[in-house]
Amino acid sequence: MCGELAVGILSVIFQDKTLSKLEDLSIVLKDEYGINSQKTEAFDFAQTKFNCCGIFGPEDYEESTWKVQNLGKGDSVSKTCCILSNDDHLDPKPVNSSWCQSEKPTENNLFRHHEGCIAKLEEFIKQTSIIFVAIGCGVAVIEIFGMVFAICLCKEV
Repeated sequence: MCGELAVGILSVIFQDKTLSKLEDLSIVLKDEYGINSQKTEAFDFAQTKFNCCGIFGPEDYEESTWKVQNLGKGDSVSKTCCILSNDDHLDPKPVNSSWCQSEKPTENNLFRHHEGCIAKLEEFIKQTSIIFVAIGCGVAVIEIFGMVFAICLCKEV
């Protein structure tokens, strides 16, 4: 029971710590996207799941190592920033890749996500931590009622 209460309490405590670290993801994207395969896959998954681009927006890719070293082979943003015809972050297929990758806002406006992922990640973390609080505290409350009823039953016997 204490463990379940601890899950509920710790999810509230670590929610604030996690939310404060989200802004550091911009640095990770600039330094390690395209270089570290696990982090690249994590960014691609988030961008596909939340229909967003970068942490604060597509401009996060402008000075990134991924773009400077031409790891995207001429792309201006990750393919997962584009509006996709599939939901596969491992093999994204943009609806119109050339217009999505265009530097002109008039061309890429309809084929690229322009909202950053930070707000959507914050919302996801808050929703998930509420679920942990509800499960942790809810199960503990049910166990307390179970113990009370068990004590009452033992007294009657």
